[in-house]
Amino acid sequence: MDTRIPIYNLYHLLCYAWDRLDELDLVDVSSTEPPRDTLNLLGRVLSNGVKSLIRRGFDRGYREQQAELAGIRGGIALSPTIRKQLPRYGRAECIFDELEYDTPANRIIRATLTTLIRSQLLEEGLGHEIGSLRQHFREVREIRATVADCRRVVIHRNNRHYGFLLDLCELILSMVLPDETGQGAQFRDFARDHQAMARLFEQFVRNFYQHHQAECGVSQVRSIEINWDGYPDNEASQRIWPTMRTDICLQRANGPLVIDCKFYADPLRSYYEKEGLHSSNLYQIFTYVQNLATVRGWERVSGMLLYAENGSAFDVGYTVLGHHLRAATVNLNVDWPEIHQRLVSLIAKQ
Repeated sequence: MDTRIPIYNLYHLLCYAWDRLDELDLVDVSSTEPPRDTLNLLGRVLSNGVKSLIRRGFDRGYREQQAELAGIRGGIALSPTIRKQLPRYGRAECIFDELEYDTPANRIIRATLTTLIRSQLLEEGLGHEIGSLRQHFREVREIRATVADCRRVVIHRNNRHYGFLLDLCELILSMVLPDETGQGAQFRDFARDHQAMARLFEQFVRNFYQHHQAECGVSQVRSIEINWDGYPDNEASQRIWPTMRTDICLQRANGPLVIDCKFYADPLRSYYEKEGLHSSNLYQIFTYVQNLATVRGWERVSGMLLYAENGSAFDVGYTVLGHHLRAATVNLNVDWPEIHQRLVSLIAKQ
């Protein structure tokens, strides 16, 4: 799928999806020379993030070491100490923790910088800049990091400033793949991956409303599981019957709103020479609303299909069996303030 989203709007989507709005200023969105593609955008953001990390100072961690020392440090390894008769010389084999910069998070960042350099896919100036930044990781071991390594790092209060950088590293590592020779690299742009963009769009919309609840008149934003208004014939039916889970559910004074996010090459389909909405999408949102409406407190529930606009703009509605259903688009190809206002107005008008 060929994305029509401007490169800096894509960065906004990522910051919302990752819930990292504090990092929006890591790139200059007013630049007249934007990066030529997604990888160069992420490389520039990672570069600026690493510069900030250098100014702040690298996180350090403890690693267990064992060495023969004069005196005692930490605990004593009895077997080698006795075998070598070290006490006669005032020495001991000690086991102790050493505070060092060679932590999993720092190793992943260094490995990602190396991946970018070796890929030869960066703009020349950015490549030199990242090469210089890697020199600051001299005390960190070089590893071949994977997406799984990024997900294993535990983020806590003392290293929370690493969270955004590791999100970036995970995305970059998933995009730059070794080629068949092992000497070069292939670039898999997630912005052209339909499934990846669909997930990103959903996460972006959910976190947008989470961060702007007061502006939108929303008291709660969440995803909920919906129970079928019925009962199974037997245990096998219960086991294999599909569950229903909303992308987004907004609690508002005038009733709950269920939103299902869609990211298609074309949100409209042709039916007998006539354009129309995807019927499966309408059946899905209608099923959500009908089953939720049977729950006490959800009698006034309504539903909305929210599409990322890609050539077709629309905002239509229908009241079915007493519940309002709506299908609308948001254009991600305009200036960010317009996107912000569009998402706010969608809820205000619903």
